[in-house]
Amino acid sequence: MQATDSNSKILSAGSVFQALEARRAWRKNEQLSPHFWVLISIFGDLTMAILATYAAFWLRFHTFIREIGNFDFMSFRQYSGHMALGCLSLILVLAWQDIYHKNVLLRSRWVSSKIAKGVLVWTAGFLAITLALKLQPSISRVYVMLNGATALLLILGWRVFFISCVRAPGRIEALQQRTLFVGWNSDAVALWKTMKRDQTGSFDIMGWVRTGSAEDVNPTEEVVPCLGDLDEVEHLVSTHAVDMVVVADLHGPREQMIALANLCEREMIQFKVIPSYFRVFVSGLTLETIAGTPVLGVTRLPLDDTFNVMTKRLVDVVGAMIGLMLSAPIIALFSAIVWLESRGAVFYHQRRWGFNGVPSTSSKSGP
Repeated sequence: MQATDSNSKILSAGSVFQALEARRAWRKNEQLSPHFWVLISIFGDLTMAILATYAAFWLRFHTFIREIGNFDFMSFRQYSGHMALGCLSLILVLAWQDIYHKNVLLRSRWVSSKIAKGVLVWTAGFLAITLALKLQPSISRVYVMLNGATALLLILGWRVFFISCVRAPGRIEALQQRTLFVGWNSDAVALWKTMKRDQTGSFDIMGWVRTGSAEDVNPTEEVVPCLGDLDEVEHLVSTHAVDMVVVADLHGPREQMIALANLCEREMIQFKVIPSYFRVFVSGLTLETIAGTPVLGVTRLPLDDTFNVMTKRLVDVVGAMIGLMLSAPIIALFSAIVWLESRGAVFYHQRRWGFNGVPSTSSKSGP
């Protein structure tokens, strides 16, 4: 592959780096840090949680809902402790869902699902804890459920407004993950197309660098700038705002790949590898350490779990019994036909070896 090929989609170094330098200069002079928007999201969620406690209290004790259940009226001051504990614990649960990170702020659907899950867990957990500890004054279960419902509605509504603000031009650039590909092949193309289809605009594809292996191919569909060779990555990282490095081609020089991983760790850049060798087993793919050496592979198979083995055995036995009962009339009919044609034993037995070489005896009907 030659960079000077006339059919190549590699852009000239001057135009590519001019655009990158403009982007770096913008980020250097930007007024608001991505972490500022994270703090704004936390503050907004906390404000909505506080408003939800007020709304739930008013609905529980000042509307027709107060007639539901056998519960004495409580003053707002008596409930203030429960409200403060509820607000703080809700924000902690949402933080546990990993929604307060600059890399996920633009992923509105994912964040909304995490908020819904977090509020559900918080509602059940807060009610269970307050009842188990028998806090005084006792808390109304209806109030807790109303608090959870109003908190979910208010926080999701606030998030819609928040997302519309951060996606405005001049703000979204601070939250986009600037991505650099190492190597370009079919796996890189598939991931690049997925990123381009991302409606949240979470990714800004900077370009790719050559690894020097035979698998490197030039983009043929749309312009994806080539920024140079693998040995120039450190220069790109040091002079431009790179948030994530995606290795699509692992056939580059081993020493340079190790240096790249160390560089990303030192510069606090996300380092990701497309596991092309494990495409079939992605659902069970994990990273473990064996004698101090990191190993990527499939470590736990479904039948490695004792519970799964017991469940499978139970299903086998119950299913076999049900199948035997349902097929008993058919077996009896064919057994009678066999006996009428050839008097003697209806069933014959055969020795077979099953899983792990364990022998078993199978029975069949036949002459």
